[in-house]
Amino acid sequence: MAADIALASAGLPGAPVFAGAAALVAAAALTVGLRACGRPESTTDWRTAIRAAAHDAARDLVLLAATTCFLCT
Repeated sequence: MAADIALASAGLPGAPVFAGAAALVAAAALTVGLRACGRPESTTDWRTAIRAAAHDAARDLVLLAATTCFLCT
């Protein structure tokens, strides 16, 4: 992921759009990963915890919005 962002900053065509999309994907992956860590299934079965966290997308979006607001203030 870091290599992709480094290539986007090299001045390639469409770099701003790609950088924005890469940031959204990274934020979504981080949010799902953090929510999976907090699930009880994470102690025994990571796949189940990640699937359950990914299916709970509405709460992930609220958490992502709250984190963004916190970081921007």
